[in-house]
Amino acid sequence: MYAPFVRSLVFLVLVASVPSSCSAAPNRPSAVAYTLSGGRLGDNLIAFLHAAWISYKYDMPLLYQPFDYADQFAFHTMFERFDRNVKKQFKSVIELGFNPFSGFSRDDNTLYIIPYFPESAGDFRPNEFYPDRKKNTQFFTVDWEDQHFLAWARELLKPVNALTLVHPPADCVSIALHVRKNSGGFDPDILHGLPIEKYDPKKLYVDRYYPLKMPPMSYYVEQLRAVLSLYPGQRIYVYLFTDDPNPAALVAECRRYITDDRISWDYRRARNHHASNVVEDFFSMQQFDCLIRPDSNLSIIAGRLGDFDCVISPVIHHWEQTTLHIDKAAILLRAARRGNGE
Repeated sequence: MYAPFVRSLVFLVLVASVPSSCSAAPNRPSAVAYTLSGGRLGDNLIAFLHAAWISYKYDMPLLYQPFDYADQFAFHTMFERFDRNVKKQFKSVIELGFNPFSGFSRDDNTLYIIPYFPESAGDFRPNEFYPDRKKNTQFFTVDWEDQHFLAWARELLKPVNALTLVHPPADCVSIALHVRKNSGGFDPDILHGLPIEKYDPKKLYVDRYYPLKMPPMSYYVEQLRAVLSLYPGQRIYVYLFTDDPNPAALVAECRRYITDDRISWDYRRARNHHASNVVEDFFSMQQFDCLIRPDSNLSIIAGRLGDFDCVISPVIHHWEQTTLHIDKAAILLRAARRGNGE
């Protein structure tokens, strides 16, 4: 099976005492560490920021575990490394499972290890593949409205190298579309749009497991229309961020249904691949006024950290044979304009 899509959920809290032959540091405060999902940058940033939230909230040190691209962020050199030897310095080690847990204590010389769990509520909802899922069974929630934590998170995630970013024109409303497909083969195939006679019920289709991560282009068309209605009479710049190898085709599909002559369309003309421009796209998206995103962890974090006027994400879906429909989207508007979109 394809590992990222069949993670087993461990409904336990594991407590391991340090053997008596190991000398735990009696005056050392508790600390928090994290494990990684084996996924992409967005997944690993989620794991890191979940641990950072506990570090912030309970005033305990964060132990850092490197991952791909991490050396391009400020946090790479800011924390003690997490390894087996560090574990021996604690009286006990608690590894959280998928049960809610609120027993963090700074002063009991415990190492708390937080496994990866998603930020998207959609990943916890039961479906035909995971019928035993319970809604919102994450270990804890992060208060993304805590401005002190947000300021710290932005400092942690500052780039340390010069990057070639996409900077939208300053004289128009800029809209970032983040479109995830099957990443040029990194993910399993997509079911949406497949002729019904070619459907194989025994095959793994990524959008049947995670439909909100791979919404169809009709979702982007509908939500783009919603954003356009917020800015009547203004010039619009739309940039497509994607790992799909043919972004021109995706833009062409949008333009078939949206013919507004206020829009200037743009996208990267070459080197679109799941391992190309990953960090650049993460920071580039945050330069825009509006973000229309899937439930991809990369753009979830960009949406949390960026200073957007508007962020739109999919919420409810249904299938009609091999056609995926997004029934409801959440629209987060700054200040008094916040609301929900149908």
